[in-house]
Amino acid sequence: DLWLEVLPGYEAARGAAEAQAILVEGEAAQLALATREAFYQYARARGGLAVARVATQQADLRHALVSARERVGETVPADVLRARAHAAGARVAVARAEGGVEIAAVALRALLHLDDGVAIAVDEEVLDALPAPVGTRATLIEDGVNRRPEARALRRLIAARGHTVDSAEGSRYPSLFLHAEAEYASPSGRVFPQVEEFRFSANVSVLLDWSLHDTLNGERRADEARASVGQAREDLRALRDAIRTQVTSALVAYEAANDAMEAAREAL
Repeated sequence: DLWLEVLPGYEAARGAAEAQAILVEGEAAQLALATREAFYQYARARGGLAVARVATQQADLRHALVSARERVGETVPADVLRARAHAAGARVAVARAEGGVEIAAVALRALLHLDDGVAIAVDEEVLDALPAPVGTRATLIEDGVNRRPEARALRRLIAARGHTVDSAEGSRYPSLFLHAEAEYASPSGRVFPQVEEFRFSANVSVLLDWSLHDTLNGERRADEARASVGQAREDLRALRDAIRTQVTSALVAYEAANDAMEAAREAL
């Protein structure tokens, strides 16, 4: 039992605990990513608000200019009304942008566990060049499969469930019990005739125990453990496909963002 069932069961439990610890690491990485995304959403909202305020100033100036031209007879009242409507629409855009900034700030404060009203500054130069990906698409996918905490946890879980299979299979075999006992006593209960003097005695017994129920139950447990191993392997295969999709999507988004940054610099 010790070699065939207990030790494999211990290795299975330890492997499952290590897999859970790796998943905790993965959750921390996901939280860090979500926080970075929330920060850049907040920075984008702040930038949108600045653009909306400038657009409002321009719309107000345009309205004033058209009104002045209308007073001297260089344009018609319809142009004034059109400029006034454009200025009103610009003020609506400012109100929406302010709401977007507040929503983004609340989301970021929630991730950082900050109280409401705490100011969040954007001290990062968001127009700096983006760092280039290291490696090709194939190497990035392979790095993701090897280094992602979810993949590492699944591989550890597969190994742990393999030990569970070994433990379940070990429980099908007969159990061997070895019992040994030694005694030094006066009188000794194992020495005949008994005399009043110290004698040494010992006995050893071996028992082989087997039951059909244990064998069938062990086979059932082994089948369940093999099924769980197969499920974990399929989960790892599905995760590999998901990582391939995520890496491809991230590379495409990076290239689009890089082009957008170039366009933004030229526009600026």
